[in-house]
Amino acid sequence: MKTRFFLLTILSVSVFVSCGKDNNAAPGEFVIPDSAPVLTKAQLDLSNAVEDFGLEVFSRLYQPNTDIAFSPMSLSLALTMCELGAEGETARQIAKVQGLEDATQEQVAAYYQAVIGRLLTADENVKLASANAIWADQTFPIKKSYEDNMATYLNAEAFSVDFSDAAAVRQRVNKWGADHTWNKIPDTIPEGMKLKGPVLLTNALYFNAPWGVEFDKELVTEPFYGTSGAKDAQFFTKTAPFSYAQGEGVQLLSIPYSNGIYDFVVILPDEGKTLDQALVSLKSAQGKKLLSSIGKNGVSYGTTVSVKMPRFEIIYSSKEQIKNSLTDMGAPIIFTRQADFSGLSSKNLTIDNILQKAFLSVNEKGSEAAAVTVVMMEITSGGSPNDPIAFTANRPFLFMIRETGSNAILFIGAKQ
Repeated sequence: MKTRFFLLTILSVSVFVSCGKDNNAAPGEFVIPDSAPVLTKAQLDLSNAVEDFGLEVFSRLYQPNTDIAFSPMSLSLALTMCELGAEGETARQIAKVQGLEDATQEQVAAYYQAVIGRLLTADENVKLASANAIWADQTFPIKKSYEDNMATYLNAEAFSVDFSDAAAVRQRVNKWGADHTWNKIPDTIPEGMKLKGPVLLTNALYFNAPWGVEFDKELVTEPFYGTSGAKDAQFFTKTAPFSYAQGEGVQLLSIPYSNGIYDFVVILPDEGKTLDQALVSLKSAQGKKLLSSIGKNGVSYGTTVSVKMPRFEIIYSSKEQIKNSLTDMGAPIIFTRQADFSGLSSKNLTIDNILQKAFLSVNEKGSEAAAVTVVMMEITSGGSPNDPIAFTANRPFLFMIRETGSNAILFIGAKQ
């Protein structure tokens, strides 16, 4: 069965891990707060901007007939690492492309610090891990003030490496990514890709959660009508009260994880409608209003829905797509000789490319998802009212994993 996803995520190289309560953090690990931080009104406004940014990047990465999984949060955290080392027009473009131009760098950093703290404490039954890192050539000067800010706000560790041995650097960075995603992302930097250095900024994210509703044990084998034709798939089913909404040409379903703070949102176009049309609808004001109407903070779980969802798995790697998207969205300077990262180093730097690799698996027990983002920097020179509503995802659909209290989209994708 062919699938397609869009995913959103954030991660950083020190490690944030949540799996129950454990404040005996190892060196370099994020200390889990005693309770989930409550975001201020200003920080919720930043969340809404980051949500819009993730949807916009996803819409540009999306291609018909292609499976995709993308983590907007992982990208946003990686860009925050860039922004905290940027000055002038470079910093302005990085902030503006994310809709954060009215916030100071310190406010943006504090926002992500609060969001990560919230994500780690929102549900003790959800396993979430996040890590950030700076990889600099052993001969390249990184400003201590930059390293200190990365450690304070993003718990990022700094590693000294030798880029003259590019194969060893690739192996070490890829092992770091594998270690922080439970081996789901073992090869973010592919063999054969030129690795010039002198700086890499990396962000990793891992998510694993059980459903908050028990699906029927018996799987059903039926066709999934994808863009490449009908192929048999295994579906898991449940008829029960769910948070559900219907808009023009689209159905939305929220499937809760564990205590409901995290949920899996499925955006299913009506028969005869396309994912392209659903994506346009999702980005509209009405679509965003519809999204906010479902889940723990939306309508009650009073609508009886007969759900039929396919098992699926997606692995997606970006090459130049994120770079091209950010350029077109209004941040071209970061990829040019005019880039100013003087907050990071006294040497002139520009971003050569931004890679992301993402993984997502969904079945009757829950979901597992992971993403690693690498910023590569170089020196410049219908029915009866009493009947359950049928929600049969046997045709292409969009989806997302989100934390409802902060509107943080961890992953977004499409299965086709």
